[in-house]
Amino acid sequence: MDRSSSNKALLDRIAELEAQLEVCCNSQAEAEERLEKLLSTIPDPVTIIKADTGICINVNDEFLRVSGWSREEIVGQTAETSGIWVNPEERDIFVTAIRERGAVHSLEADFYRKDRTTFTGLFSAAFFTIGGYPHILSITRDISRRKKAEEENINLLKRLERARKMEALGLLAGGVAHDLNNIFTSLVAYPDLLLHSQDLSPEVKRGLEIIRDAGYRASAVVQDLLTITRGPSHDFQRIELNTLITDCLQSPEGLRALEDHPLVTVVNTSEKTVQPIEGSSVHIRKSLVNLIMNAMEAIEGRGAVTIAAANRSLEDAVPGYDTIEPGEYVVVSISDTGTGIAEADKLRIFEPFYTRKAMGRSGTGLGLTMVWNAVHEHGGCIDLHTGPGGTTFELYFPVCHCEKCKGNAEINRVELLGDAQRVLVVDDEDVQRGIAEQILGMLNYRVDTASCGERAIEMIYRHQYDLVVLDMIMDPGIDGLETFRKLRDIQPGLRAIIVSGYAENEKIRNVLSFGAGAFLPKPYTVEQLGLTVRDELARKA
Repeated sequence: MDRSSSNKALLDRIAELEAQLEVCCNSQAEAEERLEKLLSTIPDPVTIIKADTGICINVNDEFLRVSGWSREEIVGQTAETSGIWVNPEERDIFVTAIRERGAVHSLEADFYRKDRTTFTGLFSAAFFTIGGYPHILSITRDISRRKKAEEENINLLKRLERARKMEALGLLAGGVAHDLNNIFTSLVAYPDLLLHSQDLSPEVKRGLEIIRDAGYRASAVVQDLLTITRGPSHDFQRIELNTLITDCLQSPEGLRALEDHPLVTVVNTSEKTVQPIEGSSVHIRKSLVNLIMNAMEAIEGRGAVTIAAANRSLEDAVPGYDTIEPGEYVVVSISDTGTGIAEADKLRIFEPFYTRKAMGRSGTGLGLTMVWNAVHEHGGCIDLHTGPGGTTFELYFPVCHCEKCKGNAEINRVELLGDAQRVLVVDDEDVQRGIAEQILGMLNYRVDTASCGERAIEMIYRHQYDLVVLDMIMDPGIDGLETFRKLRDIQPGLRAIIVSGYAENEKIRNVLSFGAGAFLPKPYTVEQLGLTVRDELARKA
């Protein structure tokens, strides 16, 4: 039996007992005594009100327990004077319905407890008589827990739907990114390679830099797409967020945003000392820059953007946009004094390509999606507060307790030079093989190339290689995983790095677990390829 039919059954039982009271009781006092005993058996809050005056004449013990009021504070009061109803309009509607229909069944309403907290009740009421006088008996079942559970289920379903959308787009993004990254490798690596020439005129050098930087900007959009699929795949490092925030504000993007919004003041109120975190500085920096620029664009006219990093320790879980589990965090908040985010937009702002900006001019619709994925891939959480006075995003990053994290030392180009080690480059695209061959040749490696896995296997029978640079997806023919397995069978202990325009996926992780030393995403620069090859050759077997 559900709650609605349960309340109705109780009221039906009251009607039966009402008839018994009229027949069996010799006086009103006797009727009221029997009714008092009846009320004590009802497991929900009950009130009895005189129909003509609206004055409460009795309540049961369950009403006192749930509401926190004493009997003396309720009996003798009317519904208006007691102030129990949160919405007086609902009370008036119920009173009218009772008078017109004689009863109401299982209607929801909110009520105040004595401490001014509220609960949601399933309200039923009906006329009955005591000693010939009309009264109204109401039963209110506390359904707050059920309502809370329903809301939590709705929120979980919304999060699941959001996750499914991101997963679907991630599958699409992975395939598109692979093809685009192969193209961007030419736009980034070839100009970077040519810039090493000593006899370039200033005009030619500037032109190459423009081409290379355009490739970087285009690849940055692809990186946002890839973040949807896999989040940061870069090696995690020890990060000082105060330093990173200062870098964001002084970056070209930050300085340009300040120029574009001269009436907006940016204030950094971070604690002087916050604990370090571990992660990808590239993705966290991009996340902060996105949120800072969004905050500035949310302000019309004069206003302020406040950035703050602070240590925060949570002993209990905190509900928010995410549920934030207990732990030690560094929280970075970005607040603006804009007009706030509409409730309908708030539910969707982290979805891919959902944007209120002019698409292609102010944004791609990927910025907040990238923020969402980057924070969660770092084991963090996001909370969001918004209203007419502005919006605050809070990013929770777990504190890093490791003793040693990888540093950010500057790379000297001379340190990238090889010692004539023999390297085999395997890639099905001529341009990709040519780029890798030229870069590694410039860095003093002896380089052979193969256009497919089968050709690489033939070549390794003729030569011993110190390292293979291996593309993952090659068509037609065997892929990078199968190629590496066969090469390892022929030359055990062969070192390898994997390059791919795809995100790091299960197949790439299989190759790494099989013995490949590193994964290098496309597009890459001279320094990135040289450093990865150098480190893999130096790695202890």
